[in-house]
Amino acid sequence: MTLNEIAYNILNIVRGGRSNNDDHISLSQVKFNIKHYRAMLIRRDLARNNFMSRHIEQDLKCLRLIPVDASRCCSKYNLNIKPVSSIGLETATEIDEMFEMLQSEYTTAQNQGASQEELGQLVRSMYQYGESVNPSFDGTNCVIARTEMPIPRAVRANFKELITFVGAVDGFERIPLVDVNRIQYLPYDKYTKDVKKAFFIEDYLYVFNPGGMELINIRGVFEDPEALKYYDCNGSDCYDDNNLFPMPADMVEAITQGLISGTMMMLANPIVNDTSLDRMQDPPTQ
Repeated sequence: MTLNEIAYNILNIVRGGRSNNDDHISLSQVKFNIKHYRAMLIRRDLARNNFMSRHIEQDLKCLRLIPVDASRCCSKYNLNIKPVSSIGLETATEIDEMFEMLQSEYTTAQNQGASQEELGQLVRSMYQYGESVNPSFDGTNCVIARTEMPIPRAVRANFKELITFVGAVDGFERIPLVDVNRIQYLPYDKYTKDVKKAFFIEDYLYVFNPGGMELINIRGVFEDPEALKYYDCNGSDCYDDNNLFPMPADMVEAITQGLISGTMMMLANPIVNDTSLDRMQDPPTQ
C-alpha cells in the first residue's frame, strides 16, 4: 500500500464514506499521524519480538562522500592528526592552504554545474593529497570523509538507532558503525587502526580511513520515510507518496484502528452542520 492509499482510507472511514469540500481534517495531518504511529509500532515490535521486517527498511542508494577537514571533531575527540611534509611542504600553514585550495576548486566546480566525472576527479585529487602526507599525532589537521547530505533520522530501538547497513555501493563491503565516543581510540587500535570505520556527528556520517572512497550506501529504518524524497535513486526521487510505504500490512491495520478510535475520533467530533453551505455552523433548531 502507498501512504496516499492508507491516508485516504482512514479519512474516508472517519467521514463515513461521505466527502465534501469543507472537511476540517487535512490529509497532511492524517499522514503525519500515520508516520509517527509507524515509528512507535516498529519500536514496540522490536522490543517485544526482537524481529525487524525487511519491508520497513529503506535504501539511500549512492551517497557522495566529500573530504573534509575534520579539525572540529579531531580536536574534540583527540584525533590530532597533523600531516608532516613528504611532498615538499614545509609548514602546517602550507599544508592547510593547499587543502583549502583543493576544497575551493571543488566548491567552484560544483556551483558551475560540473559533471560527476569532473567532480570525482577533484575528489580523487584531494584524497591523493591526503594520502601523500604522513600522519603523526601531534597536530590538529585531520582529513576524513563525510556524506555530502545529512542522513534522515532513524527510528530509535533499544540501545541503538536502526541504521541497518553502511558500506560500499556494491553491498559487499560493510563498514563498522562505531559509537562517537570511541573515535578517540581508533588511531591507537593495534590491529584495526587502518580499517574503515563510520560514525555519526549530528546528522552527517563520517568515514575514518576512507582510502579514496567516493560513494557510500546507507540503509535503515527512518522516522519519516518521506524525507527520502530529497535523495536521488538512479535518476528519480527515493520516495514518493504513491510508492509502496515501508510498512507491513498488519501495521497498517493497527495504525488504522488506533487513529480511528483515538486521534481521528477526537477531530471528527463534534461534527459541525453546514447545510446552507456558508462554511458556518448552522443555528440550533427550535
